[in-house]
Amino acid sequence: MSQTYLAIGSPEKAIEYGGKSVALNREDPSGLIVLGSAYEYIHQYEKATGYFEEALLLCELQNNIYLMGFIYDHLGKIALYLYDLKKAESYAFQSLEIYRQVSAASCCVSLTLLSKIEYLKGNYVKSEEYIKEALQIAKEFNLLENKQYCYQILSDLASIQGKYREYIQYWEEMDLVVKAIAAETTLRASEEMAAKYETEKKDFEIERQQHIIARHVMHRRLLAAGISVCAVFLVLLWLMLRLRSRRNAALSERNAALDERNAALSERNDTLSEMNATKDRFFSIISHDLKNPAIALHDALRLLAKNGSRWDSETLTDYYDELLLSSESHVELILHLLDWARAQTGRTVCNPEKFFLAARLRYDIRQIRTMAAKKGVELVVDVSDDAVVDADPNIVTAVVRNLLTNAVKFTKASPDPSRSGEEGTVTLSATPRFDADGAVTGYVIAVSDTGIGMSEEQVNSLFSLDSARSQPGTAGEQGTGLGLIVCRDLLERHGCKIRVESKQGAGSRFSFDLKI
Repeated sequence: MSQTYLAIGSPEKAIEYGGKSVALNREDPSGLIVLGSAYEYIHQYEKATGYFEEALLLCELQNNIYLMGFIYDHLGKIALYLYDLKKAESYAFQSLEIYRQVSAASCCVSLTLLSKIEYLKGNYVKSEEYIKEALQIAKEFNLLENKQYCYQILSDLASIQGKYREYIQYWEEMDLVVKAIAAETTLRASEEMAAKYETEKKDFEIERQQHIIARHVMHRRLLAAGISVCAVFLVLLWLMLRLRSRRNAALSERNAALDERNAALSERNDTLSEMNATKDRFFSIISHDLKNPAIALHDALRLLAKNGSRWDSETLTDYYDELLLSSESHVELILHLLDWARAQTGRTVCNPEKFFLAARLRYDIRQIRTMAAKKGVELVVDVSDDAVVDADPNIVTAVVRNLLTNAVKFTKASPDPSRSGEEGTVTLSATPRFDADGAVTGYVIAVSDTGIGMSEEQVNSLFSLDSARSQPGTAGEQGTGLGLIVCRDLLERHGCKIRVESKQGAGSRFSFDLKI
């Protein structure tokens, strides 16, 4: 559908259906290519380039040589539109190299693109060589539209070089090709009209035959209806005989159902008691961690309003920074409370799908790397670009982002930045797991740090709501203690558990498993 809408010049519809196709199967490069072509059609070259590059990566993994040549050709055209001649030339050469292997006729497109690039660079002789080679291929395979375009470029080259005799010759040749295209279009139209006439004639004959068949079918249905009525009477008689015995069986089943209902009510009462206990713990956290920051923020704002006009700009800046840190920890607490509440009430939906892990985490890693750099902490990422997992991308992203933020929070800056890996380092890794035959069955996602670590008692109370209290980070950062509890609840919806390894003064390691 997306390709059809693009072919008839409706890029908006092509984008709509192309997006649905990619959402259903992102490992099929065809949908990504159609999206890229649609965005190229409406001159949104940045989005088009993104989809073409993602499709190119899939084609390389699937060894789809022909589509790679097609993608390189479009990337070259986009680079030419943006007047990036060096990149356009690189893509055109890669496309030409592939087409020479798989499709000689397709080489005409790449050679034409190279000719335009050389034309814009002012290398008219080289441009003429490329376009003449393209013209030769177009003649060999009788590609009329390509021949017309080649003659047009040759006439432009002849004109700009002052070769007016050749300019007239090429223009006459192009006029002959235009006439041939018009004749071919006319012939095709007449053939389509003849085919349409034959089709309508056959449709009429088919409709006549269908009327005859419908009459025979009606007769058979009337006969079948008579037989069915007799069968219904027999079935009703049989059902009446069975009704009495089934009524007794129904009474027995009803008694059994009542017993099960009583058991279910008892279990529900136990669940309600547990939910009430959870609610009490939840309100306890709110009354302690939500009330105190709000009161402190209120007092700080009152102090600012009272003394703001008397303080200098440096004092005000420091005070604003403290207010910002206080409000950020307050917002973090509220978000964690909402996430935890959604998980507890079953409103967090898990929608697993296959996706590239590195590509999905790239934005969050960039944000956390900036945060770590401001603190003087190095963030090391060891995740392969071709690592594919089957999970809910939103849940995985939220868990990894939370674990990385915690790791940076409790890691001190390295005193010697050149000695990475010893102190002041946070590492995100995705280690493949193999079966007995050596095939990859999944990945172990781990976040480790060289921070302050935890005691055994702290590790045992990490996921307990009764003791959900966070100690300040190495730079005085404040937290809520609920982030890890939310991570655990989200991962349990994937059917996996979070593992913790830590030693006081020697860093921590949090890990969990994902399937492919």
